[in-house]
Amino acid sequence: MDIAYAGRNDWDIDNIIISNRHLKATLEQVSRAAGTVNYKLTMKMDDQVPAGRIRDMITIVTNDRTNPNVPLMVDGIIVPDISITPAVVSVGSVTPGQTTLKQIVVKGRKPFQIDDIDCEDMADCFKAQLASAARPLHVVPIQFTAPNRPGKFTEELIVKIHGRPEPLRLSVTFEIVN
Repeated sequence: MDIAYAGRNDWDIDNIIISNRHLKATLEQVSRAAGTVNYKLTMKMDDQVPAGRIRDMITIVTNDRTNPNVPLMVDGIIVPDISITPAVVSVGSVTPGQTTLKQIVVKGRKPFQIDDIDCEDMADCFKAQLASAARPLHVVPIQFTAPNRPGKFTEELIVKIHGRPEPLRLSVTFEIVN
């Protein structure tokens, strides 16, 4: 962001207050002459910023006694390096033993390998066909075979990415009817 001020010769930015621990700011004075000053404010996020919307206020603190604090809104969407679509897979109603095939799309900024897709509670019910090579986009067919347990279910599939300590997760909803 470019910041321009015209007025006092000695006007200056003293500090930048940031409440979000994932944001860092650097300030560079670009020019100063005849009562004008120009700054370049650069905001960066650390590697630990969670995916999702970020909306925070930062405060530029100046040496102007009548108006020392200038609030600025930081607003954006943090896109994860790897995402799954859809986030919730709806299988619908199935009977015991019925097999259904659904697809998920796992997309990354750079090529990656999916090591495994598993379900802790119903491991025998889900089978995923995984690619053997790293690629930036995986279209993964997932076969679901309904067990003989009538009821409504929401299960979590765990997607393990090679070299990534934390797995990705998605929900699968279905109802088993007789």
